[in-house]
Amino acid sequence: MYIYTNAYFCSCTLVGETVEKSTIYKMLERNHWRKLIPDKKHPKSDPAQQELFRNKTLLSFAEGIKQKTDKQILIFFQDEARFGRMSDPVSCWAPAPARPVVNVALVRQYQYVFGAVCPQTGDFEFLKASDMKTDNMSLFLSKVSENHLDAEIIMVVDGASTHKSKSLVIPKNVHILVLPPYSPELNPVEVLWNVARRNCFANQYYDTLDEAMINLTVYMKKLKRNPDKLIRLTFWPWISRIIDHL
Repeated sequence: MYIYTNAYFCSCTLVGETVEKSTIYKMLERNHWRKLIPDKKHPKSDPAQQELFRNKTLLSFAEGIKQKTDKQILIFFQDEARFGRMSDPVSCWAPAPARPVVNVALVRQYQYVFGAVCPQTGDFEFLKASDMKTDNMSLFLSKVSENHLDAEIIMVVDGASTHKSKSLVIPKNVHILVLPPYSPELNPVEVLWNVARRNCFANQYYDTLDEAMINLTVYMKKLKRNPDKLIRLTFWPWISRIIDHL
């Protein structure tokens, strides 16, 4: 069925009649349609590789580690994000006919945050850094390792060069697994970046980069203290199935 809209009417090719737009909206609602922003998908992503990762690759990798140890297996998903003073307005509530006005920063000042979340436990680790160099990735892996010495950690990462560098220092209890190319939708830590941007930067203006990063750090620590929320946000069904098999 194809739906065409104009300012006053909607035409539906299935019935061949012109009807009120409100009628079409009611019909869509009855059939459980929703109007929402689509998920993002990179045009170069390979659905077959992504399906293989969800159904086999990660599970096989985890089972191989489990056969060699009696320790608990923790699966972390890792990524880096850039935060700073650059901001754009987003929609917000206001009484009619008022139109909200917010300050906008066009200053390209930012810092990076290394982050990793374990959906099965709600553990969250993060590290602020001035850049994405391999040394900082090594430092972050060391931090995660030291906080979970009693476990074997699978660190799922994307294909960034710092994640595959020969100079990367990988702790003994950390095992790196690379996601399929162009597949951020397989990484639940991306959800946390979106939540942080919405709660710390949407319609927010910061006079300095330090002010922005202090506010972000406070929020990250708040997330870290709420593992139940992190589990709800990141423990996706396909990840849950893998944990159930271990």
